[in-house]
Amino acid sequence: MSIARSQIHDLNNFLNKITITCGSMKDMLETGPLSGMPVERLEKINTELISAFSNIEQSAMDISAMLFKA
Repeated sequence: MSIARSQIHDLNNFLNKITITCGSMKDMLETGPLSGMPVERLEKINTELISAFSNIEQSAMDISAMLFKA
């Protein structure tokens, strides 16, 4: 099975969107409507978000690597 360059390009775009979304979520937590929360709670939420997005990003990169091997 051959993977089209457009599919790899789409996956790279998806990875970029993950990164942008993670940054947006962090900005919202730091300055948005949740900024009134206790700092400890924000730090915990932020840590969980970064961990979740890191896992998603790693999975997407693993998939991308598999596509290049295909």
